[in-house]
Amino acid sequence: MTALAARAVVAGYRDREVLHDCDVCVGAGEVVCLVGPNGAGKSTLLRALAGLLVPRSGDVRLDGRDLRSLARREIARRIAVVPQVFETLFPFTVREVVALGRTARLSLFGRASAVDRAAVDRALDELALLALADRAITEISGGERQRAVLAMALAQEGDVL
Repeated sequence: MTALAARAVVAGYRDREVLHDCDVCVGAGEVVCLVGPNGAGKSTLLRALAGLLVPRSGDVRLDGRDLRSLARREIARRIAVVPQVFETLFPFTVREVVALGRTARLSLFGRASAVDRAAVDRALDELALLALADRAITEISGGERQRAVLAMALAQEGDVL
């Protein structure tokens, strides 16, 4: 089954069209590498596929359902995104940053469950971050910060990364 598909997507910013009639089809379990020169539209395509940018025309589908028909919370549960740049002025701990990946799965009052804590611990362990879990994200190296952001996406337990 196709997990994520874009059909005839046109997208861009303000008066600048970046993607022109773009088609993408990614199957469940498939690993895809998106390569191209700077300014080619790679990030724009990823933003459209993640539902962070609404296409001017065409559609993006997750398991056959148009992203526009899904609630933001459902999209956030299903699609995890690792941003190019993650900056924060607040000295959150690495564990707190990774726990942000669970936000879409939290109850109304935002209390983390044992399942949420276990997902965070698994992600920290998978990326060898347990020793840094209580350190401020602002006080670790850039590479460690990128691993923490990847752990945040893994803790989200989305269907698409």
